[in-house]
Amino acid sequence: MKMLIAIASFLLCVAASAHGVRDVGGMPPDGYCPPLISNGDLNMLVDWWGGQGTNDYYHLKTEVYWQGRRGVARNAELFGFGRFNPTLSIDGRDAGLPREWCQTLDVTNAVVVCEGLYPGVRVETDVFCALHRNIIGIRRSFASTDGLPHRVACGLDYAIKPHLRLVGEWCQAGEVRRYVGRTYGHRVIDFTVSVLSPGGPAAREFVLEPGDRKTVEWFVVFTDSFEEATGSPAARADALCADLRQCGFDGLFAEHARRWRAYYAESRVNVPDARIQRMYDVAQYHLRCNAGRWGFPVGIFPHHWQGKYFGFDETYMHDGLVASGHFDVARRCPDWRYAVMPWAQKRQGYYQKPGKYGARWMWMSLEDGDIDVAGIGFWMDHIFAMGTIARSAWTQWQYSGDRDWLAAKGYPVIRNCALFFRNNWIVEEGDGVARIGRCTDLERLGPSRDRAFMTTCGAIYAMRAAADAAAILSTNREESVDFRAAADRLERGLPVSKDGTRYVAYENCEEESVGTLAGLYPFPIFGADNARQVSAARHFLAVGKSAGNMYPMGKSVCPWYAGKMAASLVALGDRSEPFRWLTEAAGAQGLFGETWEINEPGLRIHPWFTTASGTCAYALAQMLLAEIDGVLHIAPGVPTAWKDYSFSLPAPNGVWVDCEVKGGEIVKLEFRALRKDASAKVPCLFNGKPCGN
Repeated sequence: MKMLIAIASFLLCVAASAHGVRDVGGMPPDGYCPPLISNGDLNMLVDWWGGQGTNDYYHLKTEVYWQGRRGVARNAELFGFGRFNPTLSIDGRDAGLPREWCQTLDVTNAVVVCEGLYPGVRVETDVFCALHRNIIGIRRSFASTDGLPHRVACGLDYAIKPHLRLVGEWCQAGEVRRYVGRTYGHRVIDFTVSVLSPGGPAAREFVLEPGDRKTVEWFVVFTDSFEEATGSPAARADALCADLRQCGFDGLFAEHARRWRAYYAESRVNVPDARIQRMYDVAQYHLRCNAGRWGFPVGIFPHHWQGKYFGFDETYMHDGLVASGHFDVARRCPDWRYAVMPWAQKRQGYYQKPGKYGARWMWMSLEDGDIDVAGIGFWMDHIFAMGTIARSAWTQWQYSGDRDWLAAKGYPVIRNCALFFRNNWIVEEGDGVARIGRCTDLERLGPSRDRAFMTTCGAIYAMRAAADAAAILSTNREESVDFRAAADRLERGLPVSKDGTRYVAYENCEEESVGTLAGLYPFPIFGADNARQVSAARHFLAVGKSAGNMYPMGKSVCPWYAGKMAASLVALGDRSEPFRWLTEAAGAQGLFGETWEINEPGLRIHPWFTTASGTCAYALAQMLLAEIDGVLHIAPGVPTAWKDYSFSLPAPNGVWVDCEVKGGEIVKLEFRALRKDASAKVPCLFNGKPCGN
């Protein structure tokens, strides 16, 4: 009876979890990909029993990866730095895998909790990756479930698989088991992986009496010479282990959780739709997990393009962060682009004065930003990334209002993007019309497209942003006049349908493409007053499912595209379609609320796909608060069925808004200026009527 009560209580607890999965023995359900834990440096998935097996989850491996620590040549694969697996025997027998289990991802505290029922024993395993240190914390708690004593032996195995370019060996130093190694990859790096079990050996044995709760803790500590920190990796590992003996699991976790709470406290979003709320909450977690010290990779996994950096994808992640008020984390993206800009300038004009021909950042690059590491393909002929790189720098200023940063880093990045288009890619046709030369636009459309719509929108956006930034900084007036004039000529040369009513993806195009929304998002150069852009958006809404994925496959609209469509339609003042498409995105969430590149029955690609998380987070923020044609709109994309919601978010005009709606009416609306040239007194509309100040 006691065992049945324990199982019932166990399953009830799991069923109440917002981000949990449960099962009865065997492999987990279809669509299961383990939850992610990461601090933007260390990155890993945790299997359902609390360890890391060798199963393949949609091409993802449960192994510890360390961003920036990678192999050589174009592939530059991420090194695997091992797997941890708890061991357990009960009454002298190997316990194997749990008979009943549940796994939850607590995004508030960034911890994975795995609960399992074994013969007579219930085990809880908590795993987290410290946000402020490269340390994995693992704690296992044991309790008897049948009223009988049990002899328990537990431990933690940590194994690093052999690699031709990673060498080392294990050694024992007291209660620390340490792997001392070196990588011969993109960089030669000395590193250590230290497994610490404070207060005793890594393997423990004890008698578990009825009513008792026994707990064992382990830490896995990572140090290396990549950061060129003071002291050897081993010496720094010793210092960290000494700190861990003092603070223990609870102390390390308390600081980790405090930092995560501070991150979430930077903004607030509460909406009545549970699926959309869940998607937003997990997206906030996911974006912070993937925010490393360099740019924002799509994912820090080998299958996610080896954790390399796309100038295109990163802007969507930046959008999700900056529109949610995470200014400091978001700034890492344009900061890194500025840091590697000398290489981008050399790429474009090696023998010329730096910057004369602007900067061409690599389509896909490593941390150094000095070589293109994309696989061979026509995607290497993309140039629209210079538009999105400019967008990240410009929106960083618009939201944060940091003028000093704009002058020092943001404007140089934006200007070099504008110079790239202006001095290399604009073909003048006469009569005030110009076009962008042949290039690859969206990959579904194939190579060498003339008058590519999305790329042209990116060029227009970059040049106008450069001119606007120059005006703020009172510099380069003549150049800015030229930028604006060139942008106007490009706008007049955009490709249109044969009947002249709407924009199309490229000249004489009869294919469907989400790129035809680009003038609304990600390059907001048009509004509801541009009939061709509106017509293009409405047309794609009607046919979207026929071209709704990044690749020519599937039957649905992928979360990334659905989020882009939602954000685009907010700009048109639509009150129903943004919710429809964000609901479509929320319906494609994984079992832990994570976004995938594609997640349809029978077609699942790239779980934990950060680009989609950023786009969907941005879309919801825009639904709640957006600046449209110079006017601040409260809830411009919120469906009329939503009566109770609240948010605390920034707007891209230097104003922070704290709002609460109850019963469909605003009960709280406060404004705060974030920059010197912004005013808290701004034109503001709610349901088409003036509100606030």
